Amino acid sequence: MRQEVQCLNCWNPLHQMSSNCPNCGISTQNDYPQLPYGNFLLDGRYQIGNVLGQGGFGITYKVYDRHSRKINALKEFFPVDMVSRHPQTYDVEPRLERFESHGDQIYEATQQKFLGEAQALTSFTSPNIVSVDNYFQTYNTAYIALEYIDGPTLQEYIEYYQVTEECLESLKSTEIPQNMIISLSHLLNQPFQNKSKFLAALHSIGIDSHPSFLEEEILPKVLQYRTLSEAEALGRITPIVQALRLVHQEKILHRDIKPENIIIKSDGISVLIDFGTVRQDWGKASRSLLSMLTPPFAPPEQHTTSMPQGPYTDIYALGATLYTCLMGNTKLPQSTDIQAGNATIIWPTHVSPTTLELLKRSLEPNYRQRLQTIEEFEAVLNPVSPPDPPPSDQTLEIHAGRGRHNELIFNENIVSTNHARLFYQSGQWFVEDTRSTNGTFLNGKKLASLRRYMFDPIRDQLMLGSITLDPDKLLPLKKAFDNYHKKMKGSTQNTDTHAKGISEGGILQEQNPLIHEPLVISSDVPLANNLTIEKNKIQETPAAEVFENTSGQGKSTIVPSQIKKWNWGAFFLNWIWGIGNNTYIALLGLIPVVGFVMMVVLGLRGSEWAWQNKRWESIEHFQRVQRKWAQWGLGLFVAGITLYFINMSYVLHQFSQL
Repeated sequence: MRQEVQCLNCWNPLHQMSSNCPNCGISTQNDYPQLPYGNFLLDGRYQIGNVLGQGGFGITYKVYDRHSRKINALKEFFPVDMVSRHPQTYDVEPRLERFESHGDQIYEATQQKFLGEAQALTSFTSPNIVSVDNYFQTYNTAYIALEYIDGPTLQEYIEYYQVTEECLESLKSTEIPQNMIISLSHLLNQPFQNKSKFLAALHSIGIDSHPSFLEEEILPKVLQYRTLSEAEALGRITPIVQALRLVHQEKILHRDIKPENIIIKSDGISVLIDFGTVRQDWGKASRSLLSMLTPPFAPPEQHTTSMPQGPYTDIYALGATLYTCLMGNTKLPQSTDIQAGNATIIWPTHVSPTTLELLKRSLEPNYRQRLQTIEEFEAVLNPVSPPDPPPSDQTLEIHAGRGRHNELIFNENIVSTNHARLFYQSGQWFVEDTRSTNGTFLNGKKLASLRRYMFDPIRDQLMLGSITLDPDKLLPLKKAFDNYHKKMKGSTQNTDTHAKGISEGGILQEQNPLIHEPLVISSDVPLANNLTIEKNKIQETPAAEVFENTSGQGKSTIVPSQIKKWNWGAFFLNWIWGIGNNTYIALLGLIPVVGFVMMVVLGLRGSEWAWQNKRWESIEHFQRVQRKWAQWGLGLFVAGITLYFINMSYVLHQFSQL
């Protein structure tokens, strides 16, 4: 039975395969040797969609899992320089001439290692490591079905496209005609967040239709990289450090850490993807080791088969990733050139001595002199700070959960009403799960209920269910607690407190009857910028969120959650609203019968379309304008209804006079 092929963007059926979906226009064509769009794997379970990425080692597809009814990322074992695909059967065969010897056996063994990687990844529950849903073999190769993460890679996050004066000058020496260069000047100093948006801008001015247009000649000259602040760069890297700590504990190396293999989810969490465990084994047997590396993120030991690899291999790549985030357009030289003395590293001057030391010790070409373990990396990243003031003899107790009575309140349903308690005592933090439904996790390990565990908010990852607790919510509380105690010391001499012992391993002894009472404060006391202690509770006023204005950037725009609401203005005024908000699909409302359907569709999707199609100053500006549309729409609707009843009353009155 023939399976129905769907567009994985708009979900409409594709009755006849063409290069683009007839409904939404997205490309539905994959290039050989990629599997064709709409092909099915594993007895029709997975439908192949667009290619998400392709490297020297494999191809990753967007696929639809018909069993679980969700989107996955499907990673195919396909080292492109070493194998070929049959154009009719799609079977993958090793190109034996590219191997030193025993190509068939090596290919099969490497497939098994690839699947072993998937099996190992299934044991991790960290939100910073991509999760594995399934793995299998077909077409004489192997596949891993992974969690699909809809977000930019760190590479996409830091890169942008911008035409500069230097770019225009450099293009004058190419074969690109002068009239095209003049057209390009219309885009001068306008940054575009990603490649597709820049190409759309080129299309709008007609450059891409010119016979002399060469995408590969223009794009490298306009590609720029943002320089992240030290705080933001470290914030992007720290979750990956936590992920590597778990991975290295299981004796697994990643071997391909780079910005392209770090995805930023919509909630800001960084996720490590595309483990390259089998790369080294493959490289030993092939003549194509260098094609599987990504300078400048590969250390010298990955450029040869004669040097050992270890956790220090991943540390070099991690340091190179941090360097890329901090240095923008300044490139890190290839590691072998640094080692040979043919290139030198330009070190950043805008970072702290600690971060500079971290970079230098991570990017040491000689692996013996490099930081050896992720724990050493963390020790440099988070050095032991000077001792805090003498700790209080009281305990700060914080309740965390979904209930409004908690000090830390979470709105996510996965968090229980009374999920956990956190304690700050004698300069240490502790956490206790209070019989939550979905569990409390410390560094990926589920904690036993009603037992207290010591943790460090900076170095450790604490999760309530799948929600990561932001250390920025705890450290100000600690500081406020210490400051309050210093202010109140002397005026509160008699407090009913007890002592409580701590066992080795950081677990508080529950059998000890002596326990601190939580701090009780009866008056309002100012804390940090956005914290107050009021009525015995610590409350937080949310700080202003960092806002990236994505409006007016077309269908690929990431729409903020605040925008995705019902739009009354679009519902009442449909096509009139559509013209005013650059949403011309609303003109379908002029068609009889279709107009009634469009009213509902515009009410549901109008806000998102208006955000994508028109530039707005801010979310507040958008909401303010849409409120005015809603007010006018409601007013005209009420006026129309009123006139209708007046008219009907008049008609009935006239009819009664007959």
